[in-house]
Amino acid sequence: MAKGMYKEGAVEMFGGTDIYGNVRVKGTGEQIRDYLMMVGSDFPMNIWRAVKAQDEKYGYQPPTWESFRNYFNRLKQLELVVETEVALAPSTATKVQSGGYEKLAYRLNTPSGIDIEAAWKNPQAMCYRVLWGRARL
Repeated sequence: MAKGMYKEGAVEMFGGTDIYGNVRVKGTGEQIRDYLMMVGSDFPMNIWRAVKAQDEKYGYQPPTWESFRNYFNRLKQLELVVETEVALAPSTATKVQSGGYEKLAYRLNTPSGIDIEAAWKNPQAMCYRVLWGRARL
């Protein structure tokens, strides 16, 4: 795998067609879920690159990195994704001893007490319902 690239072949599973043969791309949450189901675990930047490549392939506007990061944080709050491994960020390998940071990879998780399918489709609304105790309009 080339440095900084998503895992080979993972992008191809996101697309599909509806009953009329029109190309359909799954939502961001479903793309993240399917990607992690295929590769096991990966870093958020690589997941975003895979989602971005798939959206661009079918002519959709991909999420920005900032938007994706916020979306991913909602998935972490709902415990749909959990940390699985730690690696040193390449540019900070020498700084770690003096307080640098580490990269975290994530894998899928199945939390109890929430509607999993609805959470993957709209984690923001699920956070409002489950974590913050109010409905979002």
